[in-house]
Amino acid sequence: MEDIPSHNIDQGPWVLTKLTFWGVHKKNGAYAGPIPYELDFSMVRDSIRNKMLNIGLGQATVLGFSEDMDMWQMERVEITVEYFDDNDAIRCISIGVLIDRSRA
Repeated sequence: MEDIPSHNIDQGPWVLTKLTFWGVHKKNGAYAGPIPYELDFSMVRDSIRNKMLNIGLGQATVLGFSEDMDMWQMERVEITVEYFDDNDAIRCISIGVLIDRSRA
């Protein structure tokens, strides 16, 4: 990590705050393992929104300049799904520690 610019900032300890599952991108295939909340890369935006609504997470908060991201929050977890601009295909799914945006 020391050879990567901006990564040689301390010795740690480190805390993982976000996990991102990537969909198909250029030469790389989509992550094929399990994803929390039974999400998968074959789903489209409407099916993800319905799934999250049905498990009790409510309506998505839409983010991004192109409104290409949906976000849900529960307790101390934030789930974000980002879509490609031109369609509803999933670019990535992120799950992480809830971020306090009121101080941003």
